[in-house]
Formats: sequence, structure tokens, C-alpha cells
Amino acid sequence: MLIVSISCTVFPQIKFLENGQPSPKGSDAAVYFDSPNRVITDLSGQWRYSSDGSEWLETTIPGAYDAINRVTFVRNVEINSSMLDSYTFQLVAFGINYQSEVTLNGTLIGRHLGGYSSFVVPIPANVLQAGSENVISISVDNELTPKTTLPLRQQVGGWRSYGGITRDLFILATPKLFIDDADIKYVIAQDGRTATLQIKPEILDRGFSASEQSGGIGFVVEVFHAGTDSLAGRSQIVPLNFQKNKPFIIETQLNLNEPKLWSPEFP
Repeated sequence: MLIVSISCTVFPQIKFLENGQPSPKGSDAAVYFDSPNRVITDLSGQWRYSSDGSEWLETTIPGAYDAINRVTFVRNVEINSSMLDSYTFQLVAFGINYQSEVTLNGTLIGRHLGGYSSFVVPIPANVLQAGSENVISISVDNELTPKTTLPLRQQVGGWRSYGGITRDLFILATPKLFIDDADIKYVIAQDGRTATLQIKPEILDRGFSASEQSGGIGFVVEVFHAGTDSLAGRSQIVPLNFQKNKPFIIETQLNLNEPKLWSPEFP
């Protein structure tokens, strides 16, 4: 008698909890609100994913998967050819749980640890190409380990360690000369009638060509009343002297008369 035994292991499909809404728009839309000088390429929507590199399925991003696994997400991104010469690019992620590696067109551009902290990955020059053939790949691993995560392991009755690209994700295009960060302090007079703003921006040059501009280049701060186009104050113009591909910091200040101060009654 011949007995044949066949063993088969079935790997269940990963369960996804999809959020998948487009990034919010408007002047109060999270960190990088709408601006005439910025272009946001929203990456929410359909992505392909795989946990083994051979079988690829589709899901909607942002979303989370209910499993302890390493999953790779892939999609194509279209970039207008006219933008490549005028802008510098960054990938902005509001949340990827937990460990992630980001590759663009086969080039590793960044890694991040931490599922609940946003991060920005600069995209090196010449990595993006014109058209829709840009391929972005994000590898996500949500395994809890003593060396890389807090907590060290799943807690009894605690939060589940969902993996995935759980929050907004987009490519941010800015001019090659742009404000990377700013330190803003203020002093309000005791009578509340005046306020002085002290602004110290860090300006970053990513290949800006000053020769293309007629005349000098300066920095000015304008403050507007919230929700209106009414100008509340304007600083003096500070001339910019910069070196290519190097950050630099300048200082300026402006005075406001009759500032509309925040209070619980007038938030």
C-alpha cells in the first residue's frame, strides 16, 4: 500500500483597516498648509503591497494592517518636468508604524523609527525624473523588539501594534531657496497695546541661482489678521548673502499695534 502525505501551509491575507482620505487642504491643514510657493503631491490612494515580494495586492493608503509583519508598499508618482528645475523635493510622512525604509527609483533616501512621530526625508537631486515612472517603495516593520521599540513587547490589554502607513503622506516641492525652520519669540507690552515679534529663520539653499534674479534678494516678514488679507505689520527688508547648498540664519523683528491677543473668550 502506498500512502502519500502532502503538507500545505496557508498564509492568511493581511487584514487592512483603511483610512485612505486625501490630505486636508486649506490654511489650517496640519504642518504644511497651502501656499502659492509650495506644491504638494498627495500620495493617498491605491498602493500595491507585499509581505513576501512575490504576491502583490492592493490597498488604500493611509491605512493600517492587523498583523506583526514586514510589508513593502509600492506606487508610481508623476512629477511635472517643469518642476524639476525650479523646485527641491522632500517626502513628508505624518506617521508610519513602526520602522520604515523609503526608496525612490531604487535609491534609499531615508529610514525612520517611531510610529507616532512625523518625519521629513529630503529627496536628493537627480533622483526624481519627469513623468509617471517614478517608483516609491516604503518597507514597514511593526515587530516589537527589545532593541528598537517601546514598549518592548505587546502589553496585556494594551494597544495593538498596528503596522502600516497610518497617516498622511505626500511629496512637498519648495523653491530651491526656502525657509527650513524659524524661531519666533514675542514681547507684549504691559498694557497690551503693542507687541514686538523677533524672528530668526533658518534659510536653506538647494541649488538656487542668484544670477537668475534681477537686483538683490531680501527677506521680509508680513503679519496678517487671521482669516483676512488685512496687513497687521511688516518688517524691514534684510538683504540675503548666501552660499550654495549651505543653510544660514538671519534675524529681524517687527512691531504690532493693537494686537488681537488670544484668550479663552476670543480663541
